[in-house]
Amino acid sequence: MKKFAKFLVEKRLWLFFGSIIAALVCLVLMNFVTVNQDMTKYLPKNSSMRVGVEVMEREFPPAEIDQGFKLMFEGLTDKQKQIVKAKIETYPGVASVAYEPDSASYNSGDYTLFVVTSEYENLDEASALAESMLDFFDNNYKVYAYYGNPMYNVLDVLLPMALAIFLVALIVLCKAYIEVFLLLVSIGFSILINMGTNIIFPSISDMTLSIASVLQLALSIDYSIMLFHRYEQEKLRLAERPDNVLAMKRAVKNVFSSVSSSATTTIVGLLVLLLMSF
Repeated sequence: MKKFAKFLVEKRLWLFFGSIIAALVCLVLMNFVTVNQDMTKYLPKNSSMRVGVEVMEREFPPAEIDQGFKLMFEGLTDKQKQIVKAKIETYPGVASVAYEPDSASYNSGDYTLFVVTSEYENLDEASALAESMLDFFDNNYKVYAYYGNPMYNVLDVLLPMALAIFLVALIVLCKAYIEVFLLLVSIGFSILINMGTNIIFPSISDMTLSIASVLQLALSIDYSIMLFHRYEQEKLRLAERPDNVLAMKRAVKNVFSSVSSSATTTIVGLLVLLLMSF
């Protein structure tokens, strides 16, 4: 452990400039990472929702839908199509229904598509309306619901909140503002490197894009503050013969067991997620 701490401290400038280069490269690579916003792609192949969405996309090519969703029915007669359309139009929360009996955009073989525009601008309310209608029609018809493009990016909500909480915690726990700056820079580098190296995957989900940065902020703050405080303790012990380099070497060595045990618990916890279903 002494050799590892010695290497980190003595080669700090090489590591620092290497991190800058890696962060800049990953900043460019981030623009080429494919983000998948269709969460159904992660469902099992035999999932009824995934099967329904695949059939819908095959029969009716996807299109942009504002504040609404699609309902696809299978096996409707001409009379049932009119009945279903009338029921959808009178359903609470529905603003309008797009359907043309003679159009191939809404009729394909045994499948019938209704494009529903909701009265709600809120994503949760519009989603609840789709689920409610799906349950309503599912008793008598074979029906699938498909939500349009997400109305907001989760990253736009979570990351600013996480940054605000992170800054407050740092200001409270750190002894000097320079510590806050150094922590922000170092963790910012790690986030850029993580997001840029996602280029190795064919695609990542928008949820991964959102949560990964927040997780890095949450997980890094503890370890960083532990190292800073240990460094301050070691400096006090060397007060008679001040040596910042030696203090940092001792800090890295002494904090390693605490950080590694905590990190191992976190790593195992995240790996367990690989065993869960969607």
